[in-house]
Amino acid sequence: MTIYEASKKWKISVETIIKHIALEEISNLKLEDNVIILPDIPKPHFTTIKKPVFIYREILAAAQKGEYIDERVLHITKEEFRAYIQNLVNENYISTIHSEINSSSDYVLTMKGIKYKENKKEFKVFLAEKIVVPIGFMNNVL
Repeated sequence: MTIYEASKKWKISVETIIKHIALEEISNLKLEDNVIILPDIPKPHFTTIKKPVFIYREILAAAQKGEYIDERVLHITKEEFRAYIQNLVNENYISTIHSEINSSSDYVLTMKGIKYKENKKEFKVFLAEKIVVPIGFMNNVL
């Protein structure tokens, strides 16, 4: 979809969309005949928050609102995004829909996640810890 179509669909200004494109916060852009084509996705959940506990909250908020969120929106790596998602899955805040986790459209809130959003309780200590992306050998490959 074009920037103007996205503006109408997402109910945000063209200028705001251009700002997020310039900040590289929207994935899978294409250029066709000198026109930027955006992916036809739900409204992205844009944020500037980088602290781990707030990243978890942003992921849950996006899932609850049905908004799109991925590593670019959160200003983290794809590996970090997957680690955050995996922690939320392991602690039963969200459940995956697909085996490949790439964005907020690949998971939904569980009852525990819904209760967290309703009560706005603090996460457990594990959620406040810094995410460490596992590195090392996997199947004898670094």
